[in-house]
Amino acid sequence: ASTVRIVFRNGRKEIICDDKPISDRKNLVERYPCVVFCHDDLEFVRGGPEQQRLFFDQTASLLYPEYLGNLRDYQKILKSRNALIKEQRVDLLDPYNEQLVRFGQLLMAKRSELVAIFNGLFTAVFETVSGGISGVKIDYRPNWSGMDSEAALRRLRERLPVDLALKSTTSGVHRDKFLFLRDQSDFSDSASTGQFRLMSLLMRLAQASLIESLVKQPPILL
Repeated sequence: ASTVRIVFRNGRKEIICDDKPISDRKNLVERYPCVVFCHDDLEFVRGGPEQQRLFFDQTASLLYPEYLGNLRDYQKILKSRNALIKEQRVDLLDPYNEQLVRFGQLLMAKRSELVAIFNGLFTAVFETVSGGISGVKIDYRPNWSGMDSEAALRRLRERLPVDLALKSTTSGVHRDKFLFLRDQSDFSDSASTGQFRLMSLLMRLAQASLIESLVKQPPILL
């Protein structure tokens, strides 16, 4: 069995696993996946699109070893592209566009795969626990829906005037949406507070179940 220690030296925290320091939290996540149940989970279902993206990015990072690295790379490139846009240095954008699309396509593929698997658990459990409310599912709406790499590159170039006006990148997977649907309608528009709470709880339960079944390691529940 592995031994993990947390050491404080000179005001800094170090995490040591089997006498080797862990410098990247990705390594800790891979060794000891955790699922945390907390009050703020409610925002995953009734909050804005960034909250849903956060939940599914967390889940994908726990399930797919390469996902967190790809997400970090995408975010770094996005930050650099936004800086160039603010400085209106459009002549330097092409390499960043290509890298943004490259990592964006990888993230889209995993998000799509994850939602398909996730719904296999979430929909059935929600119907059972809610007392018969059927057909509730998560619907993934990529910003680059149906686009291959060339089409996504064209979209970035077409949106450049808008990006320059808003001083931000307005196209890409950082604008993806995850909706809660029932019979093709947005369930968030009609769900009660109790149903929101139930959905947030079941999302965490589904997250834990997927980790155990796909990673073959029961997560630590907190």
